[in-house]
Amino acid sequence: MCSALTVCLPQGMPAAERHGHRPQGELGGQVAAERPLPSVLNASASVGEKKSPTPQEPSIQKTGSESAISEPGTAAPPSLGGDDVIEVIVSFDDGPHADPPIYGKNYTQKVSQTLKSNIVKKDIKAVFFVQTHAPGRGATPTGSSMIAMLAKEGHVIGIHTGSTADHASHCARAAARRYDANRNGVLDAADGANGLESDMVRARARIQWLAGSQACYVRPTYGERNAAVSAVYRRQRLKMILWDIDSGDNAGSPSVDDINMNIHEGMRRCIAAGKRQVVVLFHDINSTTASNLEEYLGNICIAARKLGKTVVFPSTAERVRQILDARSDQ
Repeated sequence: MCSALTVCLPQGMPAAERHGHRPQGELGGQVAAERPLPSVLNASASVGEKKSPTPQEPSIQKTGSESAISEPGTAAPPSLGGDDVIEVIVSFDDGPHADPPIYGKNYTQKVSQTLKSNIVKKDIKAVFFVQTHAPGRGATPTGSSMIAMLAKEGHVIGIHTGSTADHASHCARAAARRYDANRNGVLDAADGANGLESDMVRARARIQWLAGSQACYVRPTYGERNAAVSAVYRRQRLKMILWDIDSGDNAGSPSVDDINMNIHEGMRRCIAAGKRQVVVLFHDINSTTASNLEEYLGNICIAARKLGKTVVFPSTAERVRQILDARSDQ
C-alpha cells in the first residue's frame, strides 16, 4: 500500500483504504426496468437552461467486441515540447455527484467550472471515470445530466462501474453471473460472459446515449483487477487507465495541505522517473476537491517548476485520448 506521500504507479496499486470506502453489495443480477432519463442540463446548469429532450436509451444487440471501438494503440504520443515539458491529465473517479446543480451544491459541476475557468489555464480537459448505474451517482436524473454536461464541455468519459452498487469491486463482479444488460429479454453473448462484462456492456450503452460517443477507457475500483477482469477489458476493447499520482483526496479526511504535499511528492517521483506524461487521481464527489481544485492545479505547476519542468494541461479531448491510448497500464 502506498504511503500518504508516495506516487502510485501501475505496478503497485494502493489498497482499498486509500479511497476511504468499501463497496456495497450488488443489488441482484437482473436489473429492474429503469426510469426514463431526464433532459440533459446545459453547461450553464446552474441557471436551469436545458437542451431538447433526450431520446429513449437504445439497446445494444451486438457482442462486446462487435459493438466496441477499435482497440487503442500503445505508441508514445507526440511530445508537445522539449525535455522540460510535462503533460498532466487530471482524472476524476466515483462520480458524478447527484446533488441539485444549484448554488454550487453539485461538486461535479463545480469541478467542471473550475477546469473551464481558473488562474492556471483556461479550458483544461480531463477524464472522468463515472458510475453509470450506481444509486446516488449516474443512476439519478441529475447524475445522468452531469455525464452529458461533462461530455458537452469536451471532457473524456470513461467507465468506473456499471453496477447497481456503489463502487463495486470489478473482481467480485467478474465472479458474478451475467444478466440481461441490454434489456432485450434474452440472455445471450451480447450480455457478456459474467457480471462485470454485463456491467461494461450496460455502462457503455449509457455513456453512448448520454455523451454521444463510445467509452474507450476503464478504471477498476481501488485499482484492483485479476485475470478475469483483464479478460473482460480485452473482450470489450476497453483500455485500463490507472494513475501516476494519487492526490489522496479520498483517503480519510485529508487537509488541503495534505493534498498539496501528496502532489509535490508525487510530481517529484514522476520527474525522477523521467515521465513525460502524468495522470493525477482526484474524486469529483469530494467537496474539498471541488472547492480547492484551482489551488491543486496551481501546485501541480509549482511542484514541477521547482524541479525545472513546465506543466502543460491538455486543451482538447483528442490530446487526452492520445496520451491515454499511449499508456501501457494493462
